[in-house]
Amino acid sequence: MGVPVRLTSHQGQPLFEEKEIGVEMMRAPLRNELEIVGFLEAAAPVERLMMAVGLVELLVQSGRRYLMTSTLHLQTIADDYKTLQQEHAELLKSEAKYRELTQRLEQRVEEQVSVIETAQRRLYENEKLVSVGQLAAGVAHEINTPIGFVMSNLSSARSYLETIQKLAGAIRSKQDVGALQTAWEENDMDFILDDFDKLMGESIGGIERVASIVADLRGFSGIDRGQEFLRHPPNRQRKLRRMALP
Repeated sequence: MGVPVRLTSHQGQPLFEEKEIGVEMMRAPLRNELEIVGFLEAAAPVERLMMAVGLVELLVQSGRRYLMTSTLHLQTIADDYKTLQQEHAELLKSEAKYRELTQRLEQRVEEQVSVIETAQRRLYENEKLVSVGQLAAGVAHEINTPIGFVMSNLSSARSYLETIQKLAGAIRSKQDVGALQTAWEENDMDFILDDFDKLMGESIGGIERVASIVADLRGFSGIDRGQEFLRHPPNRQRKLRRMALP
């Protein structure tokens, strides 16, 4: 202003002072939103003093708006930071929940896999038992057929032996040739001897068939072949075909 001035609070406490002794000072109130916040004193005409008051009030208002804006900005930043902290905490909580859920799901999957594997093993064992049962039934049928006609042949052979024993008794009793000839013809010895030879041949063939099936069973089981034979499926398939075909 180019003149001595003094700025005081609304209670009269000096805030800024530049004065000369003996100079008369004019005084005017400073207002902010109609409220007196201080006083400006100056050794100047009233018009210049009021212009200075208006300028100071404008500066005060600008400073107050700046302060409010800064405070609001800082409050917004603080609120945003608090919101971010809350969101981060919620995110951590959600991640922990999802991790727990994932662990539970993995555990349930492992349990289900274990149940499925157990069921598959049981099914495989049952299928093996069924296959073994079917194989046993087939082998029993294949063995029963030759055993059946071997037993029938042996029964016939036993009857033939009884007839031969009777004829041998007649020979030992030294009957005449005519009586022996008659006994030979009556007992149809030519047929008996011829059929007896056939019975023995068929019986030997049946026993050989049974022996072959037993040998194939041993071969199929791989008892005498080692692990390499067991790991090679075509070996077992050939054995099965041999057992199935007469």
